[in-house]
Amino acid sequence: ELRAVYGRVRAVAFENDGPGRKEAWREALRERVSRAAAAEAAGALPPRSRRHACYKEAEGPFDPDAAPRAVRTTYDAAADLDESAAMAREDRDAGDKSGGRRGSVVA
Repeated sequence: ELRAVYGRVRAVAFENDGPGRKEAWREALRERVSRAAAAEAAGALPPRSRRHACYKEAEGPFDPDAAPRAVRTTYDAAADLDESAAMAREDRDAGDKSGGRRGSVVA
């Protein structure tokens, strides 16, 4: 994840950074990524910093120079919103008296 963050901000021109704090943050991030990569290459990366087993089938590590490509995600917030809207329409069309509150008791 640090590689991905650094890949995104490594060439950003920070605006309003008079004191240089943003640039210092980026340099500290670069140093941290470099140390982690060296530790990983040496087999000395602490267990809590290693890639979790649930990602064993995922591609990686992140390559900031690779061309962007579309991927299918396991959760799609837009589809979830569409589903919620469809459920609200169904309730409305069915004459739901709960005011859209699922599980409400109507007397």
